[in-house]
Parts: sequence; C-alpha cells; structure tokens
Amino acid sequence: MIKAILREIYGFTFFIFSEEDSDFDVKHSQKYDCQDGKTEINYGYEEYNSADEEKLKSNKHCLRYFYSYSLDYDYKEKFPTNNDCYNADLLPTSEDAGLKCGYGEFTLKYISGKSEVYRTCYFYDSNAIKTKTFDDQSTNAFDIYAWAVSSSEEETLLSYTLEISDDSGNKLRYDSLTKEVTIPSTSQSSSKGVKDIKSKYLLFLLILILL
Repeated sequence: MIKAILREIYGFTFFIFSEEDSDFDVKHSQKYDCQDGKTEINYGYEEYNSADEEKLKSNKHCLRYFYSYSLDYDYKEKFPTNNDCYNADLLPTSEDAGLKCGYGEFTLKYISGKSEVYRTCYFYDSNAIKTKTFDDQSTNAFDIYAWAVSSSEEETLLSYTLEISDDSGNKLRYDSLTKEVTIPSTSQSSSKGVKDIKSKYLLFLLILILL
C-alpha cells in the first residue's frame, strides 16, 4: 500500500516540476519501521509509461485537485465537486492497491473566531472506511493543507475537521484536536474566498516532507 501511495505522489510531483525544469530530479532512499518489519523504499527510480504520465499530468488528477491551493491562483473560484473527485485520475497501481479518490470538506477554525469551509479531493486507502483510521501520510497532508490555507488568510489556525466521502456514499470525519476518525451524522457545504497561494516550489518542499 505505502509503495503505491508514494509512487503516485512522486510521479505527480516529478511531472509537475519536470515540465518547468527539464533537469528536475530527486532520487533518494528511505528506511521505514513497519509493524511486520523494516523496509527500504527508493524514490525516483520508478518507471512510468505514457499512459501513467498522461494521468499524472492531467488537470483531473486527484492530487492536482488537492494541491490546487498552491498551484492555481484562482483555485478558490473552482473548488471541485464530489463528482470531480469520484472520477478523478489515479494510476492503475494505486487503484489495484485499493486507493480511491474521495471528496473532502475542510472546516478550518481560527483563533479569531472565524471559520471557513474549503472543498477538495484526496486519495486514501479504501480500508479507512472499515478501520476508521487514516495513515500518517494522509494526516500529515491534511495538517499541511490546513496550515497553508490559514496562513494565506493571515489567520492563526485553532483546529480543523475534515469530512471525506466516497462514490459509495461512505463518509468519514477526521478531527485535528482529537486525532479521531468517526462517521459523521451530518455534513455542511460552503465556500468562502481565500487569498492566493502561488508557489510551486513551496509545494514541492511540502510534498517532500511527506515522503
């Protein structure tokens, strides 16, 4: 599972930056302690065929929707719909591993007393519906999203919740304060403007934190 997740993330990152910098390349190895032992993953050595490349560079890729807050100056005018997310592109290796793209709504709460809702997509392990848990890779990405958006608003983030739904009608709610994943009884939908965040290289650094 983790290899499929990282293959998707690295491929997405690589094809975003290689379009602007033909010399862009990052290769390194990372060791992980897993429940069933230790493993080592080599980043940057994956091979992608033309069909993979087309999906990873697509404006309909699941991660393209998620990171639009950093890639598109006008992203606040084109939040994705649930159908956009449910039909978003993912690599076959991710789909075969049980990953899917879900529709998410972040509710950010600021120390100032304000709260705002932002719509996005995110890909995650479909087993999260059964286990009611998100992996560290996902929760780190959620934290970065909330931090980046609140910083662009010049607000201090107090906490956030995220509700994610899939194309089968399943829903999960993640609370940044309790770190708990629950099944929501209701969900709200709204969107308010946020200031532009435009820095692809900042995005690259943030994604690397997750690798």
